[in-house]
Amino acid sequence: MRAHGIPLEGQNSGRTRVLVVDKEREVVDVLEKVLGEQTNYEVRTCTSSFQAGMECERFKPHVILLDLHVGDVDAKVFTDQIRKNENLQFTKVIAMSGKLTDGQAMGLRSQGYDNFLKKPFQVRQVVSSIEQATNLVA
Repeated sequence: MRAHGIPLEGQNSGRTRVLVVDKEREVVDVLEKVLGEQTNYEVRTCTSSFQAGMECERFKPHVILLDLHVGDVDAKVFTDQIRKNENLQFTKVIAMSGKLTDGQAMGLRSQGYDNFLKKPFQVRQVVSSIEQATNLVA
């Protein structure tokens, strides 16, 4: 990347990069603050799928916490695009929702999601889910 003048933007920090995508400003603000204070993650946030797509290209997140009801683009379409992008092929996508039944949540893995967080959740659940997705041990 250096040889071709491609910006590294945190690629060499050694920190897990987490992108939070949720239309609720309060959710992204709280997750950014808490994860920033209680973990060594590098956290960025977006409130739309469009913003998230642009941020994915720059930030190259290891994990995306994606609210399934973000609204501007279907979350499944967004996740499919992440999976097709060769620069993001190892990115893990963790779905978030407070509206799904347990049965619907169980079916998310078959739709390409790596994990699921039911809202409201505790910060420990978020950290545990990120660690599972990236195979890190706390």
